[in-house]
Amino acid sequence: KPHPSRRKPLIAFEVALMMEPMTMLGALVGTTLNKIFPSWLTTLMLVLLLSFTARRTWAKGRERWDKERARLRCAADESQQSGLLAAEQPSAASERSSVLNLAGAAAAGADLR
Repeated sequence: KPHPSRRKPLIAFEVALMMEPMTMLGALVGTTLNKIFPSWLTTLMLVLLLSFTARRTWAKGRERWDKERARLRCAADESQQSGLLAAEQPSAASERSSVLNLAGAAAAGADLR
């Protein structure tokens, strides 16, 4: 069956040819070791393997989470700063009204201090 969007098959046969011999070898070695070792040793080795992979997965997940949080904080800071800059720059109409208010107060003789 061809790939839906590209002109190539769904299965990457080069990858399958590389991986399948190692998969079969691993199954043969694992079966042999399972017959040779006592069950407690097999269980211990599987627990160690699971612990190692879980620790690596946790560390990579935490690293990605930290990077994502830093990126979100940076984006939030930038949007907040751009919002502050927009708020600091009054529009032309508000500038005119504040100038007119000051001029009116000065003309009325009010104390501007």
